[in-house]
Amino acid sequence: DWRAHCEVETRTPGPEADALLERWWEVVQAMSPEEHAKLLQFATGLSRLPLGGFKQLEPPFKLSLNMQSPDAKLPTAHTCFNTVDVPPYQSTEDCRRKVRFAILEGSGSFAFA
Repeated sequence: DWRAHCEVETRTPGPEADALLERWWEVVQAMSPEEHAKLLQFATGLSRLPLGGFKQLEPPFKLSLNMQSPDAKLPTAHTCFNTVDVPPYQSTEDCRRKVRFAILEGSGSFAFA
């Protein structure tokens, strides 16, 4: 449901962006239900989905693939827009570590950027 109702934005489309998108979904698919809930909270600020699932999420969930960003960065969420900015991680393991750190260590707090 999540992947089917996700918008993707990238300023530099191509094979690298496609590979990053596949890494992201591989990481999400391997998450536990608890991690899925934390990712939802991180990305949208919601503790649960609307009744109709991701299809009813307003605005729609969006991944912004920032291929120009340093890959050492953590993903960044914009909860008002249900958007996650994803740096260009070069491996699935790196993506998994950074996403997991962002959703688990940052839960329950936020900062202004």
